Amino acid sequence: MRAKVAVLIVVAGTAAGSYFAFLRASGKNRNNEGLPPAAAQPVSSAANPASGPQDSEKASKTQAVPPSVSSQALAEAALQSQSNSHFNAYAHFQMGNYEGAVNQLRALIKLRPADETIRKNLATSLLALGFYRLQKKELAEAESAFDESAKLGNTDARKAQAALKIKQGQIEIARELLEEVTKGGADPDSYRILIDLALSQDEVERADDLLNRLGESLARAAADGKPPASQDILNFMELSKKRLEQKKNFLRVQDVVSRQGIEVSFSAPELKQHADSVARAIEAVQSKLINILGPLPATSKLRAWLVPTNDFKAITGAPPWAAAVFDGYIRIPVGRNASGKPFSAEILERLAQHETTHAYIYAFCGDVLPSWISEGLAQIYEGRNISQSQSDILRSGRKALQRFDPELNQPFIQSPESNITRLYARSHLLVNAMTNDGGGLLQTWQSFLSSVCVQRRPLPDVLQEQFSADNVQDLWTKYFGQAAESP
Repeated sequence: MRAKVAVLIVVAGTAAGSYFAFLRASGKNRNNEGLPPAAAQPVSSAANPASGPQDSEKASKTQAVPPSVSSQALAEAALQSQSNSHFNAYAHFQMGNYEGAVNQLRALIKLRPADETIRKNLATSLLALGFYRLQKKELAEAESAFDESAKLGNTDARKAQAALKIKQGQIEIARELLEEVTKGGADPDSYRILIDLALSQDEVERADDLLNRLGESLARAAADGKPPASQDILNFMELSKKRLEQKKNFLRVQDVVSRQGIEVSFSAPELKQHADSVARAIEAVQSKLINILGPLPATSKLRAWLVPTNDFKAITGAPPWAAAVFDGYIRIPVGRNASGKPFSAEILERLAQHETTHAYIYAFCGDVLPSWISEGLAQIYEGRNISQSQSDILRSGRKALQRFDPELNQPFIQSPESNITRLYARSHLLVNAMTNDGGGLLQTWQSFLSSVCVQRRPLPDVLQEQFSADNVQDLWTKYFGQAAESP
């Protein structure tokens, strides 16, 4: 199971509220401006919707201006034109045309660069545009919009940019961006992401420092008369302190089995045999994944922890159904399973192979791959049997294999435990079908992962190019939409 760090991304729709400052902050109430009827239309049909003083000045040089038209009238006309553009930007935003709003406001800010209302509204539009691009998987364009918004003073945009970096596996860059936000004062959201990152990486000193800094920031804010911290952030701090203490206790006593680029840590001498077998399993999977993605980046290392079963949930925060987890480390429970039986060496090796696949792919792809691809590949590399996955689905009826499951569209960690078995089975069957369709494991996934993870091309484009389908539902229908025989 690939566990994702909890990352706050601001919902773009909430930004719309700040747009209601448009007309109020820009001066007069439009109802009293005496604008012509055309100005009341939501979107201007003018060839140059951002016309302003520069356009008026140009017109005065190229056309004869009647003596009756005073300079004051020209100035008022220019202001009215700018007001129209501002209103049109608002209309674009309200209709979800964020690019149109951005274009209108970029033109306006050139005319009035010191106008804080325009700067604020441009920053808000850019943030919304960034989320729109993100939804379309246009990551470079999304990041550019977030960056431009942040440079205009929008801290939410900087946090969104950091969240995107985390999704891409660029943790250190994300940290730098979030640290920049925290310098401006108590920003609980940024601290929350930073603390989650530190805890997921077992960086106990960093997590301890961040928790102390957050507490001090909140205390300073309270002393300055600002609203008190929310109960949600106080609960988060309390839970994080408990997680921190558990990790400190776990890390105090340890030994390590090391192989080339691999470290397996354990806390008791009797676990060394298990650590040796886990290290061999990791090495075996790595030798296969190198053929698809190449060697790990120099900054990456495959690190595993053998976690006592009783401590596994508390240390990892994994859901009850998780047999093992990758959260920056490959964490494998040792001891007895839920039925009271000790984990066999074979089970430990399969868990190691599964989680190593997540770890290796994450080093190159970050979180850009959906769960169904990541979990499907992990099951292939752990050696799961196809007939077992078919049986897991067909227990629900002969037509179960034909039906698409919409939960494949969401991260599996969000699904209830009762649905996990069939989701894993579906992802395994689907990725296996794609592998056969593409000519084999190496040929299919070397091309696919290079396009999505290295070249950062949009996932729908690569799916269409390689499999003639835009999304997971189309793929499922393509491979399993016809009646299937029970194995």
